[in-house]
Amino acid sequence: MKTIGFVISHKNNERRRALLPDDLNNIKNRQNLYFEKGYGESVGYSDEEYLKYGVNIVTRQEVLNCDVIVDVKLGDADYFDDVKGPKLLIGWAHAVQNIDFTSAVLEGGHSVIAWEEIFENGRYIFYRNREIAGEAAVLQAFRFSGKLPYDSKVAIIWNGQTAKGAFRVLAGLGAEVDIYARKNAICPIAADIRDIMQRNDSICPTVPKKRDITEQKFSICPQDRLAYYRFLYVTVSSPLTCDWLRFSCMRISAISRCAVFEIPFSL
Repeated sequence: MKTIGFVISHKNNERRRALLPDDLNNIKNRQNLYFEKGYGESVGYSDEEYLKYGVNIVTRQEVLNCDVIVDVKLGDADYFDDVKGPKLLIGWAHAVQNIDFTSAVLEGGHSVIAWEEIFENGRYIFYRNREIAGEAAVLQAFRFSGKLPYDSKVAIIWNGQTAKGAFRVLAGLGAEVDIYARKNAICPIAADIRDIMQRNDSICPTVPKKRDITEQKFSICPQDRLAYYRFLYVTVSSPLTCDWLRFSCMRISAISRCAVFEIPFSL
């Protein structure tokens, strides 16, 4: 039976973990699981809490000797020189963006299960991870903005799951929000946003009501419209080289796949 190793990512500020002790009850053959020493410390779990479920706590090299290696930020792996023989690698790979990683995988004859490519019934299984990234980016941005959300006009560029998370927080805190998607495209998260607005109204009825956007068509934000906003929320995958976003701006927050930009008054 194959062994599975869980390695600690060395990516800066990466504290997420693939498996927590509470989840081990649902796994058979736990004796074949190998965790790097200190694996759960970043999220408040000691090695002893893992050990009581019958798993193994070992050195980093012993984890890398396993048949399968699980790394949350697999695409930023820095240990290929220490991996012997072809392995099955599991985690967020982002192979298109991480060319060095992709080259190392091909040279080593490894196989990859990329979390970002796993869907169930047409839905990305880690969608909440992306939503939380949007929520966290907005909350961090306002720490540095000098303004409160309910005094802000915000444009969200693109309309994926990180945008949904950003909108949830912005709308809940009373910001005036517009969402710009691909030209002539109906916003695919409009129904979700409508539900968020309805929940916000019931929780905080003093928040100004937003217009119903379920039938509105969104287009790329025109250049002369940018001056209307105090902030732009942009996903990293957005085409930042487009003409409508070629301006001098200060990045306030960058969390995972999202970034928030403050628009200078001189625009």
